[in-house]
Amino acid sequence: MKRTLTAVFLTALLTLSLCACGQSGTETADVDLASLGQELTALCGEDLYELDSETITMLYGDTATAQALVWSSSGTTADEVALFQAEDADGAAALLSTAQQRIADRTESYADYMPDESAKLEKAIAEQHGTYVVVCVCSQPEEAQSILDEAFGS
Repeated sequence: MKRTLTAVFLTALLTLSLCACGQSGTETADVDLASLGQELTALCGEDLYELDSETITMLYGDTATAQALVWSSSGTTADEVALFQAEDADGAAALLSTAQQRIADRTESYADYMPDESAKLEKAIAEQHGTYVVVCVCSQPEEAQSILDEAFGS
């Protein structure tokens, strides 16, 4: 009897383990970028303005193959939320690289004249989740990360 229960338990455990292994870590559920953007922009210190596609292209390069939503401050703060969905993981990786370079450039430019904003940029979030890329510069990066973890199932 004891062996039978042990065998049943181990079989169930093995089955659950195999099911978990079958899930790919690179796949993400569909994410509503507009809703996610609303949640993230609410963490920013001032009202952010949604940028048009021409301005997004100027800041992040050619995003023609991606859905792109970007909100930015008027320039008095470094706050910015940028959400992209590329057609594939390679496109997302390229967007992430561009975003990381943008953050580095902005960190350097804010360092001399607005050190508090430069510190905010040093804690900026720039992540890729499958075909999605997220950039968030705000004064509450821990809360932003929690929102992203929930949205992308991290």
